Amino acid sequence: AGSQDLFGTHDRGPTASINYVAAHDGYTLADTTIYAYNDIGAWGEGGGEGDHGEQGLVAVTSLPQASRQRAIRNMLATELLATGVPMINAGDEFGRTQQGNSNAYYQDNPVSWFDWDLEPWQRDLLDTTRFLTKLRATNPVLRQRSFFTGHVSYKDGLADLQWFAADGKPMHDGTWDDPHTRTLTMLLDGSKVRGESFLIVFHGDAQDGEVILPQQRHVAAYRVVWDSAWDLPLETSETVSAGPVLITAASIRVYSLVLETDGTEPVVRQGVPHHQSL
Repeated sequence: AGSQDLFGTHDRGPTASINYVAAHDGYTLADTTIYAYNDIGAWGEGGGEGDHGEQGLVAVTSLPQASRQRAIRNMLATELLATGVPMINAGDEFGRTQQGNSNAYYQDNPVSWFDWDLEPWQRDLLDTTRFLTKLRATNPVLRQRSFFTGHVSYKDGLADLQWFAADGKPMHDGTWDDPHTRTLTMLLDGSKVRGESFLIVFHGDAQDGEVILPQQRHVAAYRVVWDSAWDLPLETSETVSAGPVLITAASIRVYSLVLETDGTEPVVRQGVPHHQSL
């Protein structure tokens, strides 16, 4: 959604923002990871009646298949974990392709048709979309109707939104402006909306990297919820303490916060069911 400093004075709130990566015009979500550019003339008049197999003017990226599929999961996550209203173009939830055609309006052939005979990786991607959608639906902090303030909650001592660099320290103007910054971490406190709190790591570097999970008051540990490096959602109860963790190249990882209690055992607020329950 738009930033509060620009849009906070209006009455509409962050839900007035429609968040999308791909729409009916342009590449499909999957095709953005495959094709570098496209001369629509290769598809005939208006991108329509030419030979849909002629792709001489379409450049294919050199990304390995695993990297392309992870990039699709990354883009779906940025849509479904962001404040605002996500818009997913039909077919992007399972990696539909238009063979590089960016204007398939006139294509009444396999280029524009839906192929419902999904490959195994497409079924895994559909499971991922289901999981992320359920995660968003069951956690109000991921779909707030008001802008974040940065104010600290008296319930758990956390600000409703915090940003950290790869070294676990708060982001400042220098790190925001540094063109070499490839990693940042977002902490979302769900206590005000009676939901779970999350730490989301965005690692955009082309190499695996070490990220320091920040030490936070009243946070006992971090529980792994989802990782875009996974081909499909996994059922895991893995928890880690604040400190260094290894993050896969060009990936997003979601943690839920395990909070300290007045007793002896930390508590995790009830979150989304795992893959088997979807």
